[in-house]
Amino acid sequence: MRYGDLIWTESSWLARFSHRGRFKNMASHLMQGKSENLSVLDYGCGDGSAIDFICGDLYIGFEPYPEIFSELEERLLAQVNFSNAIACRDLSSLPQEYGFNFVLCLEVLEHLPIDERLKFYRFAREAISTGGKVVVSVPNELGAVGIIKHFNRMIKGHETLNFQKARTLIMSAFYRTVKRTNREYINDHLGFDYREIQRELQENMPGAIVNVHQSPFSKLPIFLNSQVFFVVE
Repeated sequence: MRYGDLIWTESSWLARFSHRGRFKNMASHLMQGKSENLSVLDYGCGDGSAIDFICGDLYIGFEPYPEIFSELEERLLAQVNFSNAIACRDLSSLPQEYGFNFVLCLEVLEHLPIDERLKFYRFAREAISTGGKVVVSVPNELGAVGIIKHFNRMIKGHETLNFQKARTLIMSAFYRTVKRTNREYINDHLGFDYREIQRELQENMPGAIVNVHQSPFSKLPIFLNSQVFFVVE
């Protein structure tokens, strides 16, 4: 199954609404001013769906996984929103002179162990231009929302439940920190705590977190939302 199908076709209407809300939320930060010279680096971009919601001069989508990278190349060949759109599998191949207005990292950090997250923070510090912003979104897996999400995944056959997972769910429901696996890539969201990302951004990014908000229901509190956004300037 293609990556795009998992997001836009096979997911429930609520999940599709949540994904669309995430991209619209991201776009609200990027499209506030003139877009002619807008440059964007999308870190862990998947199939590049974000490009359908923004426009500008330069978009570089970084996706290291070969299966998804081919979908990214297809989307970027067909896109019309950016003057230049480049699919990238190796960040070291980027010219050093690039300074991006925005570095995006949407629904990626929850899948990475701490060493890989630190690599992202170092890259973002070097890649962002003066006055640029880093926009990060991660899922909310705490409180009642985390339990609802897990059981929804079980209904769709994407998750199971055993004693250890039930224990983790209960701890997350009460906002207790859970030690997660340190694999190179963490497939599930179980036990993820968005507050850890907030602390890491504060410790590893030179700028300040200028905006913390929730999605897709921005007027409702975080515990009633499925994603959390952090904007570092």
